[in-house]
Amino acid sequence: MDALKAPDGKTRVLINALHSKSGGGVTYLRNLLPGLAEDPTLELHVLLHRNQLELFENLGELARFHLVDFRDTMVVTQLWEQLVLPFVARTMRADVVYSPANYGPLLVGNAVVLAANSLAVASKDVRLSKRAYWAAVATMTMASLLCARRALAVSHYAMESLLRWPFGFLRRKFTVIHLGVAPLFSPSAEPRQGNLLAVGDVYIQKNYHTLLHAMARLRHHHPHLLLKIAGRPLDRAYLDSLHALIKSLNLENNVHFLGSLTAEQLREQYRQCRLFVFASTVETFGIPLIEAMACGCAIAGSNRAAMPEVAGECMDYFDPDDAEQMSEVINRLLNDDQRRQDLAQRALRRAQDFSWRHTAQQTALVLKQAARKR
Repeated sequence: MDALKAPDGKTRVLINALHSKSGGGVTYLRNLLPGLAEDPTLELHVLLHRNQLELFENLGELARFHLVDFRDTMVVTQLWEQLVLPFVARTMRADVVYSPANYGPLLVGNAVVLAANSLAVASKDVRLSKRAYWAAVATMTMASLLCARRALAVSHYAMESLLRWPFGFLRRKFTVIHLGVAPLFSPSAEPRQGNLLAVGDVYIQKNYHTLLHAMARLRHHHPHLLLKIAGRPLDRAYLDSLHALIKSLNLENNVHFLGSLTAEQLREQYRQCRLFVFASTVETFGIPLIEAMACGCAIAGSNRAAMPEVAGECMDYFDPDDAEQMSEVINRLLNDDQRRQDLAQRALRRAQDFSWRHTAQQTALVLKQAARKR
């Protein structure tokens, strides 16, 4: 890693991508980099663990990638990030260090962090190991916000969920920048199939267990109804509990797990489903939600967290903890072709408000502002 000064007029940005390993974190960075690269006043450097490189293939022309190699565990990653990364940033003479995660290196004076995850997840999981994990995340998040020069949030909900007493004074550091949707996600003229679709990596806040209970009720009205779930199984224990629940509810023929899909495969699932269901209980934005909107899906979703902020009036809402109400809302939409068409048109119009280019432009502005305060 060189220590040369950035070319005149350029801001040297070091993006700490060590935590961009799955789901929304990968989607965020893959879509943000092209927009940042369009800014001629930025010089982009991306720090990755060697085993992350395949997640960001074909993006090497947009930024200079720096690969590091150490034992990839949470503890070792934290130690490397806190003790080694500040030295790397100084050696590179980075004008600003951007960590697109809730936390980053504390000993970097020109740090910007992204509030992308809600700490409310901890209240949804009773397992001690998960509680301990989220307690550590919460501690590092608040420490990072205290030390950072600036902070970004993907929604007003994400910001406000962190700024409880006594941390309200941190609001002055924040800028809310909504995420975007890739042009790939677009509607099709082909007729839709009869299935439900849910998208999101498999862990507890996605609330698939309540959705399965709703499916058991829906089966009485729609015995052949199929629910497809697309997403990587990040929490194996939770996935196992879902399989056990499916068996106990006799839903083996009504639920299919699709696993991780490419963007193109995911687009086809959005285009084909009769109804998209977003049952998450804790969500700071919900990238699948705007992808579904851009593909013209009729949507039934949770009335919690950031969903009303993102979706507005383009979906029908339910209480995500109430399986009966969830099933009633879904059943009503399955039986009402006109309402589904109306929601689909609203979703297409709403999706036009979200652009990755705009996200990148606003992010670049904050990064340059943070770099100038030295």
